Amino acid sequence: MKAKPARHPLPASSSRAAGDAGSKATEPPSPWQIEWHAQLPSTMTRARELAEFGAPPGTVVVADYQSDGRGTRGRTWLAPPGTCLMFTLVARPNFPVASLTGIPLRVSESIA
Repeated sequence: MKAKPARHPLPASSSRAAGDAGSKATEPPSPWQIEWHAQLPSTMTRARELAEFGAPPGTVVVADYQSDGRGTRGRTWLAPPGTCLMFTLVARPNFPVASLTGIPLRVSESIA
């Protein structure tokens, strides 16, 4: 039996900026649940824990620094704090995951 992670995704309302006290009750809920960390071993490892615990699609794990980040093909992903975006998105696609293999390359090409 797997142990449940100690932390849970933040509710969408908790992921707002600290100064955003003026939100109205009629505002639609955010589809994103953002869990931010100053440092993590890996955003992917944490997102996997959350996904196994039942985190909804749109859960995002963000870290300013990750000490054991993983890239594609078993490569290490390290960067000094604050120099790049380090995040993992929990997705629950309703189509074969194998069809997603080209997305990282297309995203990086479109950003460059």
